[in-house]
Amino acid sequence: MRAKVACAVILCSLLVIGQLHVSATEQQLPLYRRVIAIDPGHGGPDPGATRGDLKEKDIVLDLGFGLRDLLQSTGAITYLTRDSDTDLADQNQTVTGGRKRRDILRRVELVNEWQPDAVLSLHVNAIGSSRWRGAQVFYPPDDPKAEELAKSIQKALTKVLRNTNRVAKVGDYRILNDAKCPAVLVEVGFISNPEEAALLTEASYRQKIVWAIYLGLQEWLATEKE
Repeated sequence: MRAKVACAVILCSLLVIGQLHVSATEQQLPLYRRVIAIDPGHGGPDPGATRGDLKEKDIVLDLGFGLRDLLQSTGAITYLTRDSDTDLADQNQTVTGGRKRRDILRRVELVNEWQPDAVLSLHVNAIGSSRWRGAQVFYPPDDPKAEELAKSIQKALTKVLRNTNRVAKVGDYRILNDAKCPAVLVEVGFISNPEEAALLTEASYRQKIVWAIYLGLQEWLATEKE
């Protein structure tokens, strides 16, 4: 009888210790067990913005892999809308409209199925003039949580990259408007700017972008818990 009681006490102690360990882990790692959806834009026949052989679809997919690996290393659960050079249009054959519409609607469908804590859509900017540069984060209107997430990531991008003075702002994008959770779109730079395009080819610069997005997301999640 005493042996059974002793075993029960030991088992309860182990369970308590385990719970304390999980609680400590959650406090130390704001991303622990949080679900994050990563959406590398474009893909397949849609290269996105281009400059010579440099394509937006390749840049953001590489950033998506880097962000996934970093987030997973801190205990997050991650999903990628694409993990190869393809778009999602062929997964949505029943939807009417062009390929681009079918692609983006499938992305929205996926992130809403996953029910993540946040959506990070990755893109590269471009404009007719080569003058403009700088990473910038967009969020949907009337979504305070997404706004705070965008501002947190923008702050980190400004601090880490040290080459943008842009501010987070409202953006009219379907992935933001139709996601049922806080969603932001990160334009990591202007491929139309020759200096920034050159930076976007460098692995070390891409790592800085990934690190900045991670820091901004982590700070936002830590604040959300308070």
